[in-house]
Amino acid sequence: MIARGTSTSWTPKTFEAEEVLDMPAGFPFVYDMTYDYTTSTAFAVAGPTDSESDLYMVDLETGLLTRIMETEQMLIALTAGPDGKLYAAENNSTKLYVIDPAEGTCELLNDSSGHTCGVSSMTYDYENRKIFHTSFGNLSLIDPETGKATHLGTIGPGGAISLTVTGLFNISDSFPKEPETYTLKNLFLNAEKTILTEGATQALTAVALPMPLTDSVVWSSSNEKVATVDQNGVVTALSMGTATNTASVTDGTTTMARTCRVSVLSGDASLTYNVTDRGWAHISRG
Repeated sequence: MIARGTSTSWTPKTFEAEEVLDMPAGFPFVYDMTYDYTTSTAFAVAGPTDSESDLYMVDLETGLLTRIMETEQMLIALTAGPDGKLYAAENNSTKLYVIDPAEGTCELLNDSSGHTCGVSSMTYDYENRKIFHTSFGNLSLIDPETGKATHLGTIGPGGAISLTVTGLFNISDSFPKEPETYTLKNLFLNAEKTILTEGATQALTAVALPMPLTDSVVWSSSNEKVATVDQNGVVTALSMGTATNTASVTDGTTTMARTCRVSVLSGDASLTYNVTDRGWAHISRG
């Protein structure tokens, strides 16, 4: 159900949903998502625990998430503006941040933008150039220039907080037009180095910003006698040594490349995986 209207009235609308991915165990918990029309890219704030979150790009075809930026904040509400910038609210706080996913920056816009706690969501009103923000049924209007928030009321019949809003959407005729061609802003690779034993495989993930350019990513290996990589990013370890696997992409004018150093050990080597609190796997030879 989508709630739309004033703080004292709401209109239910129905829609059809198709499951894209049944997230397996270990997947980060998604707090909020948004779609950036300037880059045709979906973003999410998500985290492995209820005390931290990072910024992810979302593949809407497969549902897979790729982490592109670690944050120092517990961000649980997210929306995209008309200029490619993202706005995010911090949990148990009144702080509002501006994120530039291309540059990897997260800057404080205002430290009194209305209290965010628990279940929250934001959406950008492109017609009025304002941000609507809900937190446990409280509805606020935020000025994206200053970050100042104005409390509008509560969502629910009779003004009571009877609805917990998990997703907030703006239905408008003023959505920005998506570009016909894309300018490459960044390329992200999910690993800078990895260790494999002979015969083992590992899938690397490279995503371009804007997301549609990801389909043009080309993979290569510096030493195919040690490790090969196919055009899906799957690395196969063949013999002991090191190789550099490269993902590259171009928009016709700008070209970017990211590399992953692959170390291959003998097939009888023992590897120990130590997973950190953010899910990074550090591999050492046992």
